[in-house]
Amino acid sequence: MTRKPNLWKLILGLCVIACLFVGTWARTGVPVASAKKMTAVPLKASTNPANLPRTLDPMAPLDTVTSVIELDGDIADNPAGAPDDWETINCDGGSALVKSGVIFDGLGTTIFTGGGSKDPENLGSWKHKNGSVPDKDELLNSYAAKYIGPTGDDVLVFGADRFGNDGTAFMGFWFFTNQVFAAADGKFRTGPLATDTLATHSIGDVLVLIEFTQGGAVATAKVFEWVGTNGSEQGGTLNDITGTAPAGSVLSLSNASPQTIPNSCGTWQHDPKVGPNQTIQVNAFFEGAINLSAFPALSNACFSSFLAETRSSASVTATLKDFVLGQLDTCPDISITKVADDTEICAGTPTTYTYTVTNPTSFNLSATVVDDNETPANTADDLDVTKNCATIVGSPSSVTLSPGNTVYQCTRTLSAGTHTHVVTATATFGNFSSTATATETVTVSANPDMSIDNFACNTSGLASTLTATDLNSSGATLSWTRNGAAFAGNVTSINVTLPGVYVVTATTTGGCSDTASRTVGICTTCAP
Repeated sequence: MTRKPNLWKLILGLCVIACLFVGTWARTGVPVASAKKMTAVPLKASTNPANLPRTLDPMAPLDTVTSVIELDGDIADNPAGAPDDWETINCDGGSALVKSGVIFDGLGTTIFTGGGSKDPENLGSWKHKNGSVPDKDELLNSYAAKYIGPTGDDVLVFGADRFGNDGTAFMGFWFFTNQVFAAADGKFRTGPLATDTLATHSIGDVLVLIEFTQGGAVATAKVFEWVGTNGSEQGGTLNDITGTAPAGSVLSLSNASPQTIPNSCGTWQHDPKVGPNQTIQVNAFFEGAINLSAFPALSNACFSSFLAETRSSASVTATLKDFVLGQLDTCPDISITKVADDTEICAGTPTTYTYTVTNPTSFNLSATVVDDNETPANTADDLDVTKNCATIVGSPSSVTLSPGNTVYQCTRTLSAGTHTHVVTATATFGNFSSTATATETVTVSANPDMSIDNFACNTSGLASTLTATDLNSSGATLSWTRNGAAFAGNVTSINVTLPGVYVVTATTTGGCSDTASRTVGICTTCAP
């Protein structure tokens, strides 16, 4: 007996296969935006020991990824308000802790090339060029944002849209701990120039794959951490950590209906292969989210860069096609310098310290700036730099640091001696913190205190001596004058044979000085 095929089911199955938009993504941790530091910090991980993996406590409730974003396959914030959707995140603001904004790629730019450009390979072997890929693999935009869930979990959301929907497109999304740029020489480097250092993976970089099976009816999430060696995947650089988090900790969807980008989204440009401009066709928009706190290996993750990619399949070793690379700093970062107006001064001279605190991220940080007042083991006398170095009573003041440099100044009068003060700047953002220190040393020289014995005159032709004494014993260099003219060098006593005004000047190596004088004349009756 021959079974008659069901024509409608056959047509439906073909449509699903033809339109399927498959996504993969990944992520890793690091703080926000970037700037010059006194000391390079390659890994901007959390310094908050209290931010432990949430999954260590099986009773602790986890935030659902849908608590921060509408994962519904469209871009519309409907109903309006929290949670956000992409028209809010990319156009109107929303409540994201930090977001990348829309990263535009366009047609014929930044595609992968070379056999070493595969996910298990180190970033130093990845290469890129301008060129074309199949329309279904051509990415136009990508975007990402970081949220703090209702109970404090770190949730990352991400999305992308492609040029054509005429075939299956497998997508990937990387989040890198270190900054990564598509450099001018066709390689991936730590900056945009060909002279910048080649980019490298760090342990904790993450690749999350959503593999659609059964004709697209079932989405299977896979999350991989970059471990470098002894990983579970081919080559050993990636480790499958999918099973370390509860089901639903990572989700993804593609759009089942066309999506019109609002006019308010000036930076979100979408010119599709088929259809009107600013309308994303069916299965050409991809969105996803992952609760980092649900994965023990990712719960303290911070990121600097992200990369959306199209791939030939859902295999970890698939050939990579197009990509969109952008910056997304998800954790705080801070640096500080401390400079005295003069590092060698005389006692009684004020010292003005200039503190420059740098927030290299793209968002505001909450920060404290504390000087240890030369007593690192004693916090009772610490100084609040943001309050003109007033002594801290209780806790230091918390200030808001905008992106860029914030300058503070304190003027103090130090006692004689060598003074080394350490300033510590601490920035917080969400569940994470970052610290930086700077040191300045100021040497204060004691001023000489000169005197000359009381010889004033005699009756025997002025054949006598004057003796100078430095009461501070500063070891200064002496010089003498008589009536303004140089008289003698670095000696403590001089022979006096002529009347006049004798002046001795003492000068330290730090430029501190003092003088003493004695007027000598001929008299009939006087005491030496």
